[in-house]
Amino acid sequence: MPPKPWPRDLRGRLRVNGAHLDAFLPGMMCQGSLAPVLSVQCRASDEPWVLESGSRGILLGNFAQDRNYFDGRVVAQNGLPKTTAPFYSAAAVEEQGKLFWLLALVDGRTQIFDEELQPVSSFSGWGSDVVGISARCVGGSQVLATRPGDANEPDAIQAFAMANHAPALLAPPVTFAGPVTALWPSGSGAALAVTRDPATGKYSAYVLTLVCGP
Repeated sequence: MPPKPWPRDLRGRLRVNGAHLDAFLPGMMCQGSLAPVLSVQCRASDEPWVLESGSRGILLGNFAQDRNYFDGRVVAQNGLPKTTAPFYSAAAVEEQGKLFWLLALVDGRTQIFDEELQPVSSFSGWGSDVVGISARCVGGSQVLATRPGDANEPDAIQAFAMANHAPALLAPPVTFAGPVTALWPSGSGAALAVTRDPATGKYSAYVLTLVCGP
């Protein structure tokens, strides 16, 4: 049982490494293995969640136990603790050989930070879920982002590159009948998206990759 009641819009993070799995939930951490049989043990925990972005960077973020977002307490890849505004999701991108973090803030903006998590710039127009990928044919790194909306509206995911700290659209949107409820990395070149169909209440999972044109 969780140490305290979970929020209605519950979020979690499942990370699988070979046969080992880690599951992050508000106020709880679960660890286990997939082989020879599925075995999972859970415990109360306030450990930060691991937010990786393909193979480019790792960020540790503290999840607000009674909310559905990160409270802004983070640890950069150099091990230094930082404090940002509360955010929903994070993605790392490369621009001109430098690493930058994009945080989808609770206030609706997307904030760009440098590798040491110093703010660089911000922009609006994206939703609350972002994830970094690397499509070899495009070069550099890309970001997949949802569009703004509420939990009962159709959703979409679009691919962007970053140029001069601003997003540049790469492809038409991939549309869904309902909201995207989760968007996480799936290796370095793909992302896992989970959507909910408001008509049926059923969830579907998709692996998204950026396909190059001729």
